[in-house]
Order: sequence, then structure tokens, then C-alpha cells
Amino acid sequence: GERLSIAMVADGHGGAACSKYLKRTFIDSFIQKLQKTSQAPSGKEVRTAGRKAFMEAHEHMLTDQTTTAGATLTLVVVNISRFECTTLHVGDSVARLIPRRSPAIALCEDHRIDSSEVEQKRLTALGGQIARAMDSHGQPGGPLRLWPGGVAQARSIGDRDVGK
Repeated sequence: GERLSIAMVADGHGGAACSKYLKRTFIDSFIQKLQKTSQAPSGKEVRTAGRKAFMEAHEHMLTDQTTTAGATLTLVVVNISRFECTTLHVGDSVARLIPRRSPAIALCEDHRIDSSEVEQKRLTALGGQIARAMDSHGQPGGPLRLWPGGVAQARSIGDRDVGK
């Protein structure tokens, strides 16, 4: 097989249950799905296995009745044998490649509602409401959020109170 280097960041919100679940299970789940593809996984196969692992984790957290916690999740897979880098993510934990003598390169886009008009349109088309939270004086403030739930990123793992 080919040599891979795999890294992930799970940034929890609304409690630690989701990020702890991802820490405990996600990489193994991804590797199991990737091993079902081939001994020499292409970037496309990495993306397919990653999407399946993301959906499985999301579905698990949506059915966990003990928490409404969520997490952003960023997965970076470097195929050392092929000199390929594949990034999958939900949320606002952006992976960056930092070359020795060049500026940093973002490997994915931020899914914060505030900074993405595309995500704002997608969420409102799905029936979500976008607004700022109210402060103690009844004035709107802070970043744009998706309601119900009040999350600031358009995509995440979990967040059962927000929905699919």
C-alpha cells in the first residue's frame, strides 16, 4: 500500500461530547472505509471514504439523545507516495499549507455564516432563519447565526437542536 499521513481537528461547541466522540472514533472509521476502496487510494477515493465517515459521525450525533453538542471537523490526508493532499471539512477550522518560502495557502473554505453568502442562501432555502443573537439589552450583536440552534457555522457534525 501507499504511505499516508492523516491529521484531524475537531473543535467542539455546545459541550465536549461531539469532539470527544470524534477523537475516539473518527480516524479509525475513516481508515476502515478507505481500506474498502483499494491499496492505492486516489484523492477521489479519499474524498468518498471521508464523506462516508463524516455522514456516519453526523448521524450518530443526531441520534444521541444525551447531547445537542456539535463540532467542526477538518481532515487532511497526505498521500506521501503520490505527493497528494486531500482535505475534507465542515465548519470553520480551516487547514492551511505553509510552504517554506511562500505565504500560507488555505486548503478549504470557511463555513462561517457571517463570511459566506453562498451558505446564507443555502440555509435560508432549506428553511433556516439567519439572524444575530440578542444581547442582554435586546439588541442584535455578534456573528450571524442559524436558528433554531444559534450556531455560527453553516456546517458541522452533530448539533441535534439545529437539525440535518
